[in-house]
Amino acid sequence: MTNTFWYTLFKSEDIQLAFRNECKKIFRDSGLYTASKRYIGQFKDWKQMFIFRPRVRFDCPYMATVKYWHDGMAEFGDSRPLHLVTVHIILQFSPDGTVVYGQGSLEPEKFIERINRNKYKLDKGEYYVKDGRIFVEVRKGKNTYCYSYLFHGRINQHSDSFELLSKHIVNVESQSFTPLRMNHTKPIFELAKSVHLKVQH
Repeated sequence: MTNTFWYTLFKSEDIQLAFRNECKKIFRDSGLYTASKRYIGQFKDWKQMFIFRPRVRFDCPYMATVKYWHDGMAEFGDSRPLHLVTVHIILQFSPDGTVVYGQGSLEPEKFIERINRNKYKLDKGEYYVKDGRIFVEVRKGKNTYCYSYLFHGRINQHSDSFELLSKHIVNVESQSFTPLRMNHTKPIFELAKSVHLKVQH
């Protein structure tokens, strides 16, 4: 938040007006946020909305780690070994409504290093935020992968983390809808403040 905003706020005779203007700048003028009247009605004033209404951050990426068991090939008799698979997922949002998405099994530091060295290509998509949920669409060939995320925290409790709610595929040609089953716990995305990601264009 700029120093100009805080200077204007403390000098303003109507503090609520200052918060109202800032909320409109963030949530209306950006074109990234929509909300129902019922959702907006949960905030008692503009100050509370400014402090507690979830918003995406652009200064650093979000990361999540997913672990799940995967069946291996039978080696002896009917026994099939289980392998523990670890996957790191990264999301980087931009103010223009685009987002980059990627996942890999390397350790986070090496994963980020490969991305920044253009050794790993991230998928690019679009996003918008409605009623505390983030909706992401990533186009891959004839299919669009759709993800829904829910911000953590309550109306009076700010949180920068969110979790995956659901995901599905829409075929662009047939418009068929295919839900994707999650064979692991819902990943929780948190800000990776120590990570610098070079967004690929």
